[in-house]
Amino acid sequence: MRRRTLNGYDIDGTITGTTKPVAPYVLISGRTWAEVPEHPLPPLDPPPLAVAVRGVGAYGDVQAAGEFKATMINLWQVDTFYDDDPNQIAIINQRCPGCKTIQV
Repeated sequence: MRRRTLNGYDIDGTITGTTKPVAPYVLISGRTWAEVPEHPLPPLDPPPLAVAVRGVGAYGDVQAAGEFKATMINLWQVDTFYDDDPNQIAIINQRCPGCKTIQV
């Protein structure tokens, strides 16, 4: 039996922009918990299967954000990931050869 394709999306700049998530999907944010209130989620229908937030770290740490996203993409076996940051996409491409990335 073949598993379903799983899409993944960054939050800030991706789904808070014009990108509409396609189910089934997960949200993966490189933001820290301190940054979450600055970047609220829009209403989402259908809701994501899961949401991952980096949690702790330095504000604006692009390298750590990309590494966190890559770790979660591999853990959840995300097939396609949408992001707006070319630096983080480069990290994801390097660490997640089985995932297609799309810059939005």
